[in-house]
Amino acid sequence: MSMRTVLSKGLLAASAAACLVTPAYAGGGEPGGLGASAADGPIRADAAAAPRKLLTTYSSTANGSGSPLAASTFNAVDSTTVNCTAFVGCFVGMESMVQLSTGGGDWAICFYLDGVAVNCPYQGVNGVGSFVVGNYRGISALVPKGLHTVEMRVFTNTAAGLYRWSVDYRVYKNAAN
Repeated sequence: MSMRTVLSKGLLAASAAACLVTPAYAGGGEPGGLGASAADGPIRADAAAAPRKLLTTYSSTANGSGSPLAASTFNAVDSTTVNCTAFVGCFVGMESMVQLSTGGGDWAICFYLDGVAVNCPYQGVNGVGSFVVGNYRGISALVPKGLHTVEMRVFTNTAAGLYRWSVDYRVYKNAAN
């Protein structure tokens, strides 16, 4: 067997092994297990839309002081009820910042609306033994007039500690309405 054949087979075996240990991701670089909601985005507004007018902002901020975030869990950090007052419905947005002490591994900031994941993008691999900060900004598709529950959750592949965080939930209407 030639050296080239041995190297080729070795690289093929290494590639196959890497595939077996690589964590599963949902479509769009999000944690697996979110189901079709986050992967397909039925309540996500990714496309450019008509101009929107801000109706109100709900803000929260705190220091989690190292409170534990469980591994492989969508840890609830904040939950707020927002009110869509526009007759034709509203868009709900979330802007957030989260600081963690890390255990290494991927982590994500997740936006939930009425119990359904709007979006949950990975922030990248966090370092071991230090702090890491991530940011998220997203907006839902049109939701009906009335009260809605919005949540910020943090997903981590490994256990971590929650420190400073802030979140703004914004309610918009179409500028034309």
